[in-house]
Amino acid sequence: MTPAANGASRLLLHVLLLCVVAQLAFRPAHRQSRIAAQPLESRPSSALDVKAFLPIVADAVRIAEREEAMRVVGRFDDVDGGAWGLEVDGAYAYLGQLDRETGHRMMAVIDVSDPSTPRRVGRVSDLGGIAFSLEVVGAYVFSAAGSAGLVVIDVSDPTLPRVVSTLDLELDAFDVEVRGPLAFVLEFEVDGSYSSDTFVLIADVSEATQPVQLARLPVSGNAHSLAIAADSSGRAVYVGDSYLDELLVIDVRDATRPEVQSRLPMPGVRDLKVTGDRLLIASTPNGRDDDNVRILDISEPLRPHELGALTIGQTYIVAGEGSYAYSFTGSGLVAIDISRPLDAHVVAQADVTGLGVLWAVRPSGNLVYLSSHGGEPEDELVILERGPP
Repeated sequence: MTPAANGASRLLLHVLLLCVVAQLAFRPAHRQSRIAAQPLESRPSSALDVKAFLPIVADAVRIAEREEAMRVVGRFDDVDGGAWGLEVDGAYAYLGQLDRETGHRMMAVIDVSDPSTPRRVGRVSDLGGIAFSLEVVGAYVFSAAGSAGLVVIDVSDPTLPRVVSTLDLELDAFDVEVRGPLAFVLEFEVDGSYSSDTFVLIADVSEATQPVQLARLPVSGNAHSLAIAADSSGRAVYVGDSYLDELLVIDVRDATRPEVQSRLPMPGVRDLKVTGDRLLIASTPNGRDDDNVRILDISEPLRPHELGALTIGQTYIVAGEGSYAYSFTGSGLVAIDISRPLDAHVVAQADVTGLGVLWAVRPSGNLVYLSSHGGEPEDELVILERGPP
């Protein structure tokens, strides 16, 4: 081969290699997780090294080719003062309410067996505090009722719900999750400042009529942007703090001696929910085009790792059931197929801008229940249908 031919061949090979490298560099890659639990004692006291823990930045949100619009199938607007905590169990929805005229903090029992015509069948006239969060377990509803503490309500007769016990707290009860005989309560001063102390309180509720405090763990100095979720086994509790941009993993295998196992960087975390062995996270990173809905594997509860993520705009609320997650983005509610977390994508949307402050989202089968306050024209409970799978 002549020197000229040899040089041309080398040049051609070089060009081909550059093309291959370019293709690899710009080819959309599957999401890979780099979130890893780090022992608390090994974390530096200085600012967190977020880049060491965050996954590769996601592509823009993928919308299903045949995206559906969720449609309203029912409304309950007999709510004067705000719809707050919400839980759905079978044919009944349980809704925290505030009566503007009397100032009473109520809980309504609403028959939703026919979603098109929800109707109230019973109510507790005054819980003593706003029902910020509700959890249904068997014949009881556990309410994180603000200044009233943890309130337990017997709903064995839906037409005659009654308070059977109250666990007083030093501060306000804001969120509650119940797993087996244990209740996990997020406690802080709801009307306080950003320096208000925050705690996870653990109570034995094996006797619902006599809840007993077992432990109280301080978790943060910020009281305005935390959320709590307990994994299905009751071995770990997850707390999100958007002020410190952290996800706390708490070991509760010994319910009398809970310990913070690890702190993972989680910019703008706003809400957490557990569905099966997955932890769903909604976030609102300040000024960053980061992932807003994250899906973590918690099959090993104390060692969560990321399965997938989605960028859909700043998200404030997340909920999930089965293969679907639901998230409120500030202007709308989206349904996300999470059956394959690496390929999570939006399958339906609903415009809920007229609802004011959306407080809770609860999926149940093909329906999605929303509670809101401060909207026009009414505060209300809204029932949406996601559409066919």
